[in-house]
Amino acid sequence: EGDEKKDLLDTLVRPWAERVAGDPISSSFDEQTSTYTLKYKPISSITVPSILRVPDRVFPNGYSVDCSGCTFTKKNGVLEIVKPAKGDSVSVVIHP
Repeated sequence: EGDEKKDLLDTLVRPWAERVAGDPISSSFDEQTSTYTLKYKPISSITVPSILRVPDRVFPNGYSVDCSGCTFTKKNGVLEIVKPAKGDSVSVVIHP
């Protein structure tokens, strides 16, 4: 009918990794805390950023990023991990 189904969309819309500059290990979203976690093994030969989609619907008041010293940019529902933290694996946590 063209009407938005709020309950359905609230269940389906989540942050997600569109492009990962490495090998993904895990990706999860905790509905209770609205916390998204992505873990991956970076590949140094990949020079493009990892791209995460962060819907305003999930974080209407904005969000914080914890990534142990990575370099990132935030703009219009997109989080770019420009330079991952040093180490064998990277953990990116997005939360309100």
